[in-house]
Amino acid sequence: QQFSTQRLRHHKAILMDHRTMKTNCKATIRGGLPACCIAAMLLMHTSPPFAAAADVSEQQPFLGRYEPDTNVDDVAALDLDQRSIVARLASGTFTGLREAEAVYSKGRFSTDSESSRTIQSLSTRAEEELDVSSTYQTFVKYYGNPDYADQWIQASFDGTSTSLDNGNADFSNFGLEGRGAAI
Repeated sequence: QQFSTQRLRHHKAILMDHRTMKTNCKATIRGGLPACCIAAMLLMHTSPPFAAAADVSEQQPFLGRYEPDTNVDDVAALDLDQRSIVARLASGTFTGLREAEAVYSKGRFSTDSESSRTIQSLSTRAEEELDVSSTYQTFVKYYGNPDYADQWIQASFDGTSTSLDNGNADFSNFGLEGRGAAI
């Protein structure tokens, strides 16, 4: 019962996102279908059932006898935020870009979770959480900054240039579609 209620709440939230973007949706896919409509349909039909669960520990055993050792709600909430960003960017409007930026920095679903992590905080806290990762260290060494990913995304949102040691990009030369793709 709880699972069904949570999934319904999740779909209503996505539908509300779609309704608020619908009036501003200018980007179209081949055949004239609004891109935000496509994004909303994909979100509604591809949402994993665990993404809407309020508390996995209270659910019935998951995948047969498998039961997760950790609570995955925070990760699922970040997934919903990412999907919300993609749906807003699909509108191809400045309003959609600003709404996506707000979800990136402040969260939408993730701020309701215990950890209150946002997608932006994944980058800004990476130095303390990923310091032992050799892959992360390779990127830090190349770009010259531990929050290189946040700098890239912020420059994309703002239509400005990055100021990294290597791999800089000037997003002032990109329109909304190009900036959205970089995000």
